[in-house]
Amino acid sequence: MHIDKYTPPDIEEAKQEKYKTPSFRYGICGLAVIATLSHKSIKEILSIWSSEFKGHAPMKEVENTLLKLGYSFRKCRGMKAKKFPIPRTNSTIIRIQWLQGDGTEYYWAKAPAYTHYVLMQKIDGKWWVFCDSEGWFEIDETKEHSEYLKRNQGYVSSYLEIADNPIPPLSKDRGILGGI
Repeated sequence: MHIDKYTPPDIEEAKQEKYKTPSFRYGICGLAVIATLSHKSIKEILSIWSSEFKGHAPMKEVENTLLKLGYSFRKCRGMKAKKFPIPRTNSTIIRIQWLQGDGTEYYWAKAPAYTHYVLMQKIDGKWWVFCDSEGWFEIDETKEHSEYLKRNQGYVSSYLEIADNPIPPLSKDRGILGGI
């Protein structure tokens, strides 16, 4: 798998669309990290999304889209970590849970509306994070906490370690593949 600081070519267009279309009212982060990982446009990812995109990306939809693209992955708990995990693979999709302004958690029924996805990849021996709103930034794995998570008041709720070699996509008659 080729790893570089790829950015989907239509990310700015998709961000503008977010503010015009009710279906984009929450954000494009889930679509953007999948597009970045797979070197595709956000429009291409939308075309294979298994349901109508409702402006947010439930983890199950992210997983289903990765499987359709031929990726296998391992699901991991984030354990409310205040720093990014150092994965066993070169690419990881991280689900972040935002906190309220006073630092408390959202009520469980509202919490899914306050999540965010970023992509972490090892590029030239260093760990980089892609965020649809902040672009690419390098992280220091030796720090006790992530400046990004601290600044934005969030924690790692879960993450998907992506296998380094995508497998050919499965056909419908072969079923759905599990993790790595």
